[in-house]
Amino acid sequence: MDQKEIPSTPINLSEFDLSYEDPEIETFDRVVKELIDEFRQQTPNDTEENMRLHAEISARKVIEAQRVDDMTKLPNKRAFLEFVEQMNSVPGRRFAIIFIDGNKFKEINDKTSGKHDTGDATIKATAEGLVRHVKAGDRVARLGGDEFAVLIALDPKDDEDQVVRSLHERMGLISSHVNQKVPQIQRELNRPYTASAGCLIVDSGIGMSSKELVNLSDRTLYQSKQATEVPGNRMAITRYQPATKTWDMSVLTNEGQSHSYSEFAKAA
Repeated sequence: MDQKEIPSTPINLSEFDLSYEDPEIETFDRVVKELIDEFRQQTPNDTEENMRLHAEISARKVIEAQRVDDMTKLPNKRAFLEFVEQMNSVPGRRFAIIFIDGNKFKEINDKTSGKHDTGDATIKATAEGLVRHVKAGDRVARLGGDEFAVLIALDPKDDEDQVVRSLHERMGLISSHVNQKVPQIQRELNRPYTASAGCLIVDSGIGMSSKELVNLSDRTLYQSKQATEVPGNRMAITRYQPATKTWDMSVLTNEGQSHSYSEFAKAA
């Protein structure tokens, strides 16, 4: 494996729209408001104070029930956002957010004999592979569809290039697990299951909200997903450089080959 320093391309965050809010994520205040509106219709003679009290109790139950993914039993997007919020609130923490998404997943749903059953089996096998190959303390979640996320606290003593290479290697192990569990992907599509990932490495306390960090992770995944003709597992990495307060992007492709993002974009 190429163990040279991973090359990078400086990037400008103004090129990325980080303001997107997922409408599927219910906030506590929004749920409370909706419940109070319902209570006003059902029990118009009740006091506002009493309705708010009952709405807040019910909202907590609703929110808690919405923190687990039904199919994989992993934490869901709501829970993952909370994990990132907690990590980002601790001063001086260096951490990584990794988004992982299967390549050409629609083909699995549409062109295998099992159709969506094969797709569901792929999602479950990906969840199993992630849980098996992450380290103790890493946070894993299913965001929706075949998209997953991992939150990792980094040690200041870590060699970050080696951390990134290790994450890319674990992607290979996860893909191998999926191919063992769902052999019809290879058999019927004449290709193995592979995935793309976006890895954001950042520090807490740099003035970015947790939602902005999650959205930047998603945008990093998007850059990786664009290279549809690049075979194998690929990972785009966006890194914050605290010494210069700048950002850069790199890409790892199959067999650990490293590229600056500008080189990768030209090849793609």
